[in-house]
Amino acid sequence: ETPWCSPIKVKHGYADCRTPQGEYYKNVLGTRCDIRCQKGYELHGPHQLICQSSKRWSGKVLCKQKRCPTLSMPTNGGFKCLDGAYFGSRCEYYCSPGYQLKGDRIVTCMDNKVWSGRPAACVDTEPPRIQCPSVKEKTAEPNKLTARVFWDTPEGRDTADGILTDVILKGLPPGSHFPEGDHKIQYTVYDRAEKKGTCKFLVKVR
Repeated sequence: ETPWCSPIKVKHGYADCRTPQGEYYKNVLGTRCDIRCQKGYELHGPHQLICQSSKRWSGKVLCKQKRCPTLSMPTNGGFKCLDGAYFGSRCEYYCSPGYQLKGDRIVTCMDNKVWSGRPAACVDTEPPRIQCPSVKEKTAEPNKLTARVFWDTPEGRDTADGILTDVILKGLPPGSHFPEGDHKIQYTVYDRAEKKGTCKFLVKVR
């Protein structure tokens, strides 16, 4: 029996062919070929091709590389991939300064078209910093038992959120008349992730 259809070739795949009477050539009339794709590829077209009397195979097949869904960008971070969202591609997450990665840093597009690992998020874990003035020492004014003391309200600084001016004061505000003695002044600041920073100093009036 002479060859009838052109030899079958499947790029990134395999053809498992059976002839009607066990003929030597795997492309005689009536030959049936089961088509499979190699790992990481999926079949587009029929699973079986038959060599027809028209000297053509009964269909067209293509093994296309599998794709995972596009990863979503973590807020305050991003990712870099070796081969986009295709099978076998490795993607690495990173976070902006002041943020820490929660989840898996490296994910891989698997054969089932799902990314390995847990989706990553960038979390603000660093508390803000705030620096108070050093000790303020004042002598009470003559004939008075108080002294007026001034200082600049400190600002909070946060790696993630930058400068924070919304500070909470515990104690008398700057420009107040302080009686003789030691007075504790405390400032507190919160960043957007509710992390807290505090500082304290003393106002001493003699």
